[in-house]
Amino acid sequence: DLLIKKGTKLNPNSISLLAVTGHAKLEVYKLPNIAIVSTGNEIVAVESVIQPHQIRDSNVHTLKNSLLNYCISAIQTALIVDDKIALTNTLSELLNTDIIIISGGVSKGDADYVPEILKHLGVIEIFHRVSIKPGNPLWFGKMPNGGVVFGLPGNPISVQVGYKVFIESFIRKCFDMEPIEPLFLPLLGEKSKKSNFTEYFPCKLTHENKKSGLAINKMNTSGDISTTNNSDGIAIHPSEKQIIEKGEFVEFYFW
Repeated sequence: DLLIKKGTKLNPNSISLLAVTGHAKLEVYKLPNIAIVSTGNEIVAVESVIQPHQIRDSNVHTLKNSLLNYCISAIQTALIVDDKIALTNTLSELLNTDIIIISGGVSKGDADYVPEILKHLGVIEIFHRVSIKPGNPLWFGKMPNGGVVFGLPGNPISVQVGYKVFIESFIRKCFDMEPIEPLFLPLLGEKSKKSNFTEYFPCKLTHENKKSGLAINKMNTSGDISTTNNSDGIAIHPSEKQIIEKGEFVEFYFW
């Protein structure tokens, strides 16, 4: 009988089963070598004393800790200002990694140099911009060595959504793991939107009248990190629906 199927993430229960059945060694997937690059003149390290115009680099820590869920700890990090030469030098040194994750520099601002520099370094653009909120300017490409680059917007919630929707899905596919299946839960309030994009919004799993459901966390902007701090995951507001009625079931994914 098949005890553990291919693509299973090993945990204490599966390891116990392997030990009981005498499987002392087994073939596993090689963990990827990943680089995380934060960009922006206003971004500083978390231990820095900041000026009013500056922002601490939370994204690198969000991504590093998310990757630990897949036991990935071989991670290089870099914090680069919006300078073409500095960005080119740093990114060129990272082209031997399996995955580069960049936060910032992928939109249409005057200092958003990342897509241009990646193209110059031989990274082939697969797509740029997606019809989701938050996270619309997301960039994805393939490096000459076969590795990939994810270019995420710099806003913290955009990074969290981008990781959950794109990067985690990619990593699971690389490991032959099944996609994460959503829960379908009722929304405990009405939600409307004005855009035609698919929207991801943070929710808290709670109970009302002895029934489980999702309470919507108010999100002011995609930089309002306190919104996700008090949430259990994200729900989906489909592109074709302008209003989700109270009690309507929605797709929900735990962080």
